Amino acid sequence: MMVVLCMDKVDATFECDEIDNCGSSFDKTVLFTFDSSATRFQSSKVDVHVLRFDRYRGSRQLFLLARIFPQLMAELFGSLRRGGIRGAKRSISVILRSGFIAAEIEKTISTYASTPQMFYSYWFNAWATSLAMIKLRYPDVQFVTRAHGTDVFEHRVEYGRIPWRSFQLKRLSSVHPVSNNGTMYLRTKYPFAAARIITSRLGTDFHGLSPVNVGGTFTIVSCATIRDIKRIHLIPKILFHLPFAVRWVHVGGFNANDPSMTQLRSEIEILKKNRPDIVAEVIGNLDPSSVFELYRSTGIDLFLSVSETEGLPVSMMEAISFGIPVLSTDVGGCREIVTADTGKLIAVDCPAPEIANAIASINSAHWRTSARRQIVHEFWKQNFERRVNYADFVSKALSR
Repeated sequence: MMVVLCMDKVDATFECDEIDNCGSSFDKTVLFTFDSSATRFQSSKVDVHVLRFDRYRGSRQLFLLARIFPQLMAELFGSLRRGGIRGAKRSISVILRSGFIAAEIEKTISTYASTPQMFYSYWFNAWATSLAMIKLRYPDVQFVTRAHGTDVFEHRVEYGRIPWRSFQLKRLSSVHPVSNNGTMYLRTKYPFAAARIITSRLGTDFHGLSPVNVGGTFTIVSCATIRDIKRIHLIPKILFHLPFAVRWVHVGGFNANDPSMTQLRSEIEILKKNRPDIVAEVIGNLDPSSVFELYRSTGIDLFLSVSETEGLPVSMMEAISFGIPVLSTDVGGCREIVTADTGKLIAVDCPAPEIANAIASINSAHWRTSARRQIVHEFWKQNFERRVNYADFVSKALSR
């Protein structure tokens, strides 16, 4: 069996994992991406095709507009209503680029002796639009997409709508949001496709348990790119209100164009002056194996997330696999990971002193035990083990 897999880039752990996942269920994975580094996955089971836009000319794709004229009119009406002329231009640009990608994919897969069993877009984005166009010529091939966060919730994107969403949904065999939260959003917004929208969670592997921090300084870890929606710069303000010494370790790089890093540095300096008993370590990006070694070798008492928006965070799945409790804002699908057994949820607008009180409640004999570590880990095993969840996804995808 052959699967055509499409994704923008292949650098996050969960994106790399998906190529391995496909290898466990299909004889051949044909990967299309814009990421030139993805050629490292080339093997007897994986063919990597890096698409480039140096041959793209929008004018050459204009014939596509005639082929999908009824859908074009519906799309332009929606774009004009929400985004005006600029929104309509954006929709046209998306479909022309998607048409170019579709033509490139079709040309490549026509060279294979067998027909794919599944077209698979890892993100519910423009790749899904391209595959929806290809589906017109391959009506018997399953066409599926995963859906995460910004590719689901339309209020997060420019003009408050995602171009060509109905066009995608009408041709998809099934849509697989990674959280129940995403599933309910899409089913409510697009009831005509509700029966084909099915939760299929991601997952992680087991790399060991984090040791219990017996008698040591209370240790907090956060793991995310430092940018506005992750709100890492709020953490020093929260730690200031804690009535005990803390070691805080943040893992993750930053976007040079985002002001959050400057804010974070300023807040850390204030914290150092006023609370010398709190140690803040911003250690930048780590490769996955180094993150796992940190979790495995350090007695981490809490994983902390104060994001204003999320999908279903893989970083939290990784933390609970090590038995580390999580304190998180109640956004996106976080409540599907953070339960009474695995940690605590806080409101997204919760004041810093109240968040500090929630952290303090984790600094107790109830949470800092090997038995609690095992309970947290067991929740991960029942819900977020990668190979189990992927097998379930493929079973659902191929049966539609």
